[in-house]
Amino acid sequence: MDLRVRILDVSERRPFRTIYEAINWCVGTEYKYWGRACWPNYHPTDGFRMWFTQLAYIEKGRYVPAAFDCINLICCNGNYHVFDKVNPQKPDSMTTQTWKYDLIFSKEVGGYYYFRGVFVADEEHSAMHHYVSKRVATKARLIGCPARRLELLDSVDAGEFDENYLKNRIVSSDVVDLPLSSKPRAVMDKPPVKQFIAPKKKAPVKPKKISDNECLKLFPINCRVYHKSFGFGTVNSIKDAIISISFDISGEKDLGVDFCINNKLLEKV
Repeated sequence: MDLRVRILDVSERRPFRTIYEAINWCVGTEYKYWGRACWPNYHPTDGFRMWFTQLAYIEKGRYVPAAFDCINLICCNGNYHVFDKVNPQKPDSMTTQTWKYDLIFSKEVGGYYYFRGVFVADEEHSAMHHYVSKRVATKARLIGCPARRLELLDSVDAGEFDENYLKNRIVSSDVVDLPLSSKPRAVMDKPPVKQFIAPKKKAPVKPKKISDNECLKLFPINCRVYHKSFGFGTVNSIKDAIISISFDISGEKDLGVDFCINNKLLEKV
């Protein structure tokens, strides 16, 4: 498989279960867990960063952070990404950006990440703790192994940014592209827990006790019998739950009546 060139296309809707799976496929690395899967690339002209965002969910008609005390939204027909810090007291790590493009992947219902396009910073609408990015392409080529160059394969007119989504942070389906839900995504992504019910143990079947009289009715003295292990023989005597049989090949043997009958080892012929 050639990892030197990869093409990302929004229309393909390629699902990635984990962050490192997405980075390995796109960039050509072989990370085993997400802690190593940070991919901020710096290049004078074509630098890019892969940004994996968990979109805010809806609770009582308002946006609620899905992770890291921040509200992430994709709005205006998918052409704008908004990042709002909920707790402005924490250090702001987004003040200096040295990359040119953001490849944004959003985590959606079902727990998969999907490529949403190539975005650039929209300085006109951004402010401290409030960052807006606009989409400039839906298709891009990643070049190199690991990939360090990006080539845009189309262009997008993002149109005007609609600030209405900020109004009291009340949800409007006209502003947000993705389906809204009243439950957190973490809850939606969890499969229903099935209660384990242990099967009922069957009580062991006690072997049936056979009296000498009952055995004599089944196997009278001098009758011919067949045993599954010893073959044909003749009954000599039955006493104290022991049956004595002279087998044609094996000779005389004393066998337990209960064991032979309950396990269907002996039959009259």
